[in-house]
Amino acid sequence: MAYIGRPGATAPLTSADIPDNTITASKIVDGAVDFQNELGFLENASGTQNLTGTISTERMYLNDSYTLTGDVTVTGHLSLGTIADSDVVITQDSTERTITGSGTLESGRLMNDYQSSLTGMTGELGSTVTQASGYTLGSGVTFPAGHILQVVNYQYNTEKSNSSNTLADTGLEGEITLSSATNKILVIFSITGVAKETGNTSTYIVSQYRIGTGSWGNNLSYGSRNGITASTSKNNIGSVAGTYIISPASLNTVGVKFVFASQSNIAAAQVQEASACSQLTLMEVVA
Repeated sequence: MAYIGRPGATAPLTSADIPDNTITASKIVDGAVDFQNELGFLENASGTQNLTGTISTERMYLNDSYTLTGDVTVTGHLSLGTIADSDVVITQDSTERTITGSGTLESGRLMNDYQSSLTGMTGELGSTVTQASGYTLGSGVTFPAGHILQVVNYQYNTEKSNSSNTLADTGLEGEITLSSATNKILVIFSITGVAKETGNTSTYIVSQYRIGTGSWGNNLSYGSRNGITASTSKNNIGSVAGTYIISPASLNTVGVKFVFASQSNIAAAQVQEASACSQLTLMEVVA
């Protein structure tokens, strides 16, 4: 522009001097915009993001919805996200559209809800997962059949004597409370005994059990009527050991004990010799 005399004063360029939509991304020098300081937040676009053509680079959109306005070919990595509390929805315009390509297309919420419960989740727990303190047996964790949930052990070594064939307590007994009515109890026992007699006799031992506060019953069906036999005028030290299963079929406390007697009703049957300890172990097993 030609002029006579001095040129007019200069003034800074303002946004009012620039028509809308005249500066494109290609006119902005790379690195000229400081995303951390000048773009303070990412905002989910309220409108619809149109998708069309070939996407060969890594690209991410944040929108409430997406519309296919043409066929899309993905050869790069395309991520369609949303910050809204809803699913990502992809629709097409009035024409049937396709999405093809050898790249990766993924979608989902950028921020997931805090997951405070494992309900509905599947998979395997890693080896580093530990049970929190305060866990109550049977409170929702499922274990495979044959898994041992709990073990209780009892010991007794006070000597007991019985000269009658009327059953008397050996002193060895214990109980276990089931966490599920369908589970079973594995009983493992070992009882030390001495048969003292003046004639041929033996000490026999019987296992009994009760469910809940019920009465004690003989559990002879599992072959627990075992004996420690002595010869004439001798003491015979021995032990009775075995295992069996109880199926209570109810959610309850199950008690197990052992009783003994002199088979001939003439000699002194003796168990729990002080120098040896008798043992009873009860295990809850998942059925």
